[in-house]
Amino acid sequence: MTAKVLKSNGQVIYTSTYRPLNDRELKDPAEQLRQTTFNNKIRNKLGEPITEGQVNQIDPDAITPTNDPQSPEYSIPDINNATPEYQDTYIGAEVTLPLQGTQQTGKVKRRTRTNSGDLFGKANNNPILDTCSYDVEFPDGKIKPYTANVIAEHMIAQCDLEGNQFRLMDMIIAHRKLNDANDKSDI
Repeated sequence: MTAKVLKSNGQVIYTSTYRPLNDRELKDPAEQLRQTTFNNKIRNKLGEPITEGQVNQIDPDAITPTNDPQSPEYSIPDINNATPEYQDTYIGAEVTLPLQGTQQTGKVKRRTRTNSGDLFGKANNNPILDTCSYDVEFPDGKIKPYTANVIAEHMIAQCDLEGNQFRLMDMIIAHRKLNDANDKSDI
C-alpha cells in the first residue's frame, strides 16, 4: 500500500514507507516549528485551505469523512501493550532484494523470531550496527529472513534524495523499431 505525501514545495510523492509521528515527536518544539514552517510554505505555494462550505459550493454531493473515536474501526494503539514491531519503520516496506540469483520485490512482514520466540537481533539507530532480522514475503509466497542492514542498503539504493523509487536496468535483451518511429535525423 502506498500513501501520497505532500512536500513543502507543493509536489506530491508516493511512498510505501512512512509512519506517523509519536507523542514525543509531536510535543517537540523543533518539530512544531518544522510543521509551522511547512504549513506556511504550503499556504504560500497553494493558497489558503478551503472551507467545507466552499467544498459544498463546488460539489454539493461531497461528504467530509469523519472518524468517530467510539467506532470499532477507529483505535489508538495502547503504547503500554505495544509489540516490538510498533512504529518499526522497516515493517510494511516494499524493497527489491536478491533472491535465488535474481532481484525480486518483497514486503517486510515482521521481525524474525528465534525458536524460543525471542526477537532475533538488536535494534540500533545506525543501520550498519542494527542486527535485527526481518521476514520478507515475496510474490510467490516465499518468506525469507534478511537483516536490517541489507534491507536498508537496498532501500537506499532504490530511492533518490526525495524518496522517489527507481530501478536500475541490467540489460536490454530484445528491441525493435517500427517504420513509423522517429529517426535520429528527425530530432
